[in-house]
Amino acid sequence: MTDADMPAADTVIVRDRPLWQKILKWVGIALATLVILLVVLVFALNTGPGRGFIVGKLDGYTTASGLKVNIGRIDGSIYRRARLIDVRIYDPKGLVLRAPLAELDWRPWEFLSNRLSIDSLTIPRAILAKLPQPTPTGRKGPILPGFDIRIGRLSVERLELGKGVTGTARTGRLAGQADIRSGRALVDLALDVANSDRLRLRLDAEPDRDRFDI
Repeated sequence: MTDADMPAADTVIVRDRPLWQKILKWVGIALATLVILLVVLVFALNTGPGRGFIVGKLDGYTTASGLKVNIGRIDGSIYRRARLIDVRIYDPKGLVLRAPLAELDWRPWEFLSNRLSIDSLTIPRAILAKLPQPTPTGRKGPILPGFDIRIGRLSVERLELGKGVTGTARTGRLAGQADIRSGRALVDLALDVANSDRLRLRLDAEPDRDRFDI
């Protein structure tokens, strides 16, 4: 390489973040929203047995960061295996994610032991319209929740990425599992995007103790 091929000293080279980093950020936000949704569902169980009543309680639920959850209806058993129909997540600027069907196999009563236990969450098809832009909350204190979370198997069999995510519509698959307890997060994640990025992630982190292994 000659001197003429080298960039000038004042040249600024800007590179966009890799797709997997953008998707990973969204996955973290989505899991946090899912946890909040299920916690609300657990408490809603004590207010009445009707699934329609629970949908009414959950529909339009908004987090402190401005993320809002809508559910069309709930089929199956809310005490073990449930089918969530037409799940949508919005941020203050519009639709982020839509899942026509989410199949949930969980143990809601374990929350009485300060534990959220999900055997499996299977989503045949999900459409990620854009990356979320939550409202900053200025929250202080522990990053991870004060209760245990176990997700035995998470599977998004077809993940459709809209142009708002990558600039070009793409499809992929997402699978993983998570175990969060005593301020420690163990996460295994696999993301495959057709003709694009592939991610295999194993995370062991205790953020409140400044420990981060990846």
